[in-house]
Order: sequence, then structure tokens, then C-alpha cells
Amino acid sequence: MNTRLSTFTGKILVALPSMEDHRFHKTVVLICGHDDKGALGLIINRGLASLTFNELLDNLHIRSNADYELTKVHFGGYVEMGRGFIIHTPDYHTATTVHITDDLCLTATTDIINAIVNGEGPEHLFLTLGYAGWSAQQLEKEIIHNGWLVLDSSPELIFHTDLDLRWQRALTQVGISTDMISLEGGTA
Repeated sequence: MNTRLSTFTGKILVALPSMEDHRFHKTVVLICGHDDKGALGLIINRGLASLTFNELLDNLHIRSNADYELTKVHFGGYVEMGRGFIIHTPDYHTATTVHITDDLCLTATTDIINAIVNGEGPEHLFLTLGYAGWSAQQLEKEIIHNGWLVLDSSPELIFHTDLDLRWQRALTQVGISTDMISLEGGTA
């Protein structure tokens, strides 16, 4: 019998109150890659106040006359927090761009930063530092133990929804009201 791994690439994970890892409390994660060796995802609902895009440009020695005050840097996860990832629309593409879904791509090289500065970047983007990672079968076990709700990804959620509303909006997409969720667990 040929069994095939069910991939969560391109799915959104929404942390449920039963999530045992407190670092993921009320997080929303885009799974950018998943196979039999593990998974890589980016948290898409946490800001990063410690670094601005203008400071990032300075750190990368990229010069620009424009002010990118409105371009935010976000917290993508606890692994390799100095490594940057940009989720973006498919209107930007290089040899290093990974297509996550038909509507979402990922680029993790400075080429995209240079393209943004030169006015050649994607129409919509979400910049993160760090990522969330799972070893083989770890993500599947967390889902089975009701740590995560799995949804289809949504460019609307990633690019056009306020960070503070993403967890609640993701839940309401599947008809779950946050008023109905108990943040305390119990046993029967």
C-alpha cells in the first residue's frame, strides 16, 4: 500500500487554548514547508518592536532615499531570529522564491529587499525575522492533540488584516466565536 504524507504546506495554523506550548498562545502561523522531515512556519500575528525596516536596511548596508516607516518587521518565530523571510504576492519572483500556494510566495534572500528599495518588489509583503520549526511528526502530533486548528491560507488575512485581529478572524472564518472558547481546560 502506498501511503502519502498529507502536507500542511500553505495552510494556516491557529493556536487553540489547549496548545501546551505557551510561546504559541493565540498565534496564527503560515506553514511554508512541510514534508516527512518536519515543517517550517512563520507566525503572522506578532509584531517586532525592536527593529524597524529602516534599521534593517542600515544593518544590511542597503541605501535608500525613501523612508519605510510604514513597512513593519514582524516576529516569525523563535528559531534563527536573525534570519529574515518575506511572504509576498507572486508578482515578484526570482530563482530563490518558493511558491507556497497560488497566491503566496516566500523569498528569504536580500534580493527582495533590494527590489523593494528599487521599487521592483511585490505589491504585498509581510516581513518576518525568525521562524517556527517542527521535527518529523511533531506538528502532526500537536494537531492530533488539539493544539492547532488547520485552515486554508488567505492573502486577505496575511496582508490586509490588523495583527491584533488575525487570531480572532482566523477562528471566525470557520464559524468559531472567541466568546465560545474556554481558555481553561478540564478533564472528564
